[in-house]
Amino acid sequence: MQVHKSVAAAVLAASCFLGGHAAFRPVAAQVVRGQVVDGATQAPIAGAFILLLDDTGTRRAGVLSGNTGDFVLKAPHAGRYTLRADRIGYASAMSDTLDLLEGQALVYRFVVNIEPIDLEGIEVTGKGRCRVSRDMGAQTSVLWEEIRKALAISAWGDEQRGVAFQSALWSRARSLTSLEIEHDTLRLKSGYGRTPFASESAESLGTLGFIRPLEDGGYVFYGLDAKTLLSDEFLSRHCFRVEKAGRGQSGLIGLGFEPLDRRGPTDIEGTLWVDRATDELRYLEFKYDRLPMPGNLPTEPFGGRMDFRRLDNGDWVVQHWWLRMPESIAYVVEGTGGMRPGIPATPQETRAMASRRGLRIHEQGGEIRFIGSSSSGADEGPLDLTGTVYDSTRMEPLSRATVFLTDVNVSAASDIFGRFRLRGVSEGVHEIAFTHERADLLGLPVTPVPVEVKAGTYTSVDLAIPAGAGCGRTRSTGGVVGFVEDREDGAPIPGVEVRAAWWVRGVDTELPTRDRNVEATVNADASGRYLLCDVPLDVDIEIAPAGGRTEKVKLTYAGMVPLTLLARRQGG
Repeated sequence: MQVHKSVAAAVLAASCFLGGHAAFRPVAAQVVRGQVVDGATQAPIAGAFILLLDDTGTRRAGVLSGNTGDFVLKAPHAGRYTLRADRIGYASAMSDTLDLLEGQALVYRFVVNIEPIDLEGIEVTGKGRCRVSRDMGAQTSVLWEEIRKALAISAWGDEQRGVAFQSALWSRARSLTSLEIEHDTLRLKSGYGRTPFASESAESLGTLGFIRPLEDGGYVFYGLDAKTLLSDEFLSRHCFRVEKAGRGQSGLIGLGFEPLDRRGPTDIEGTLWVDRATDELRYLEFKYDRLPMPGNLPTEPFGGRMDFRRLDNGDWVVQHWWLRMPESIAYVVEGTGGMRPGIPATPQETRAMASRRGLRIHEQGGEIRFIGSSSSGADEGPLDLTGTVYDSTRMEPLSRATVFLTDVNVSAASDIFGRFRLRGVSEGVHEIAFTHERADLLGLPVTPVPVEVKAGTYTSVDLAIPAGAGCGRTRSTGGVVGFVEDREDGAPIPGVEVRAAWWVRGVDTELPTRDRNVEATVNADASGRYLLCDVPLDVDIEIAPAGGRTEKVKLTYAGMVPLTLLARRQGG
């Protein structure tokens, strides 16, 4: 029987890494620069999303206001424009009409009246009628407007110059019935720029669907991102309703959506959940409306989730995300389930039989471990900051490391001698850090350190991968590094004991070929990370955390091998 493989293409690409903020700098083209302030107190408003709209209402530029309420917007051409200020939890505010001449730098003080939005007053008495976007009721429109603001900032940020980030990415196999993790491969990935994920266009998803067959009999499963959710294509193909929070969702209110036409390509339905008290978007969960593949599987285990987070400067990121799909389909499940003739199987019975026949859930996902916080109002300074990056585990300079300041968009790459130079640094105390694929392989978090830059002095700083973070170079042994995770939710388990064992052939005067069992024990650190060194090559190694599953690995080269271990948290 043919095996259908499932491939995740676009793991919930929701504009995870944001940047590209305003700064007061000379700009050659026509610009609007100014400050947004509270109309009652005249206090500056930081983190407001300031939009430049042309005379048709089309957005031409956007930026988050800085710590002092400052903003700079570049117009594509001369003309008549209006500013709009969007803030989560407050009604949007419009400016006066601005006539911008060619090459003009217009200075504008944007005074906005504060009008809080009250989601606490929205009552949900039952499952209301699902309405198209152009025919939303008053309560639905208010809720959608708060969601739209967060999604718009997220989508905008993905178009800007990025910031430094480190994410943990995983590929997991879960039980179809218990959802426990049965196998996991986790890796850290750092970068400086946009998210590595990207969804298909809304037009493509609408035409070809969210699940598509491959020529080899497999399927591709797609997620969605903020840009897709905001698109006219998506809004025109789905209807919306306000939904009541269920058990475990205290303080939330939902905006549910579902496809208008279920006769077309595979679509999705789900809910965007918002905090009633803060008006902030918390998470999106969705499932596929059907599975266009052999068998009679329920759709409930398969779908995705994105958890949103608002940063201090007003940026929005997806903090945590996953996409679940069938791992393989090597069976055919009939409508009755083969259990009670003439009586249709329940979804639970169907899942149980599919699990017995080998079906598991394949989950791809990730979470942000670190993200830089760019100061949107900071000017580039006149100073340089130099230094070196060193790999103490190999006793050599670390080339091609990305060195950056966490508070402003200033970065540089280290050369073959590990040297770097950051230009355009302002005077004051900053935080400096670096990312590198070697540090990711070793499971090391991004660790910023403070540095003070003073005018008229030479400032240099040395950065390094610590000596104890990896194994020394040898030709006969290698190392194993990874994280110990909880089998239920994948959270790291700190302090757990990890034991490795292997057999080696020894030489003795009386027994020339006597085998000897060797064991090594280490403890995971506070992040759940463990490190085993002096592991022999070409030998079967068994590694297990206390109370967890035993994994087998064989090192074929003198380097570091990543391995994720699964266990049960004590008391869980």
